[in-house]
Amino acid sequence: MLTTPLLEAKYKIQKQLAEKAQYDLEKYIEHSQSIVREVETKYGFQFKYGALQGGELETLVPRETPHTDVQPTPGSLHPAPNSGRD
Repeated sequence: MLTTPLLEAKYKIQKQLAEKAQYDLEKYIEHSQSIVREVETKYGFQFKYGALQGGELETLVPRETPHTDVQPTPGSLHPAPNSGRD
């Protein structure tokens, strides 16, 4: 896997946030949003987010993967092994 100092810093922060949230997605998001609000207040600007057109997202329907021999590990946030797309 290719990496850079910036990506390594990103992964380190993501790991710290996940540990602080005890790997709970809702806590992770709440804490991340809190950090964003602190940054906005400290530096005097506001992040702008895109609006979702057409209402709410629909539930995704699981579909079969073309690589049935490779199954993701439950709770894994890492990409699947090389699928020959490189």
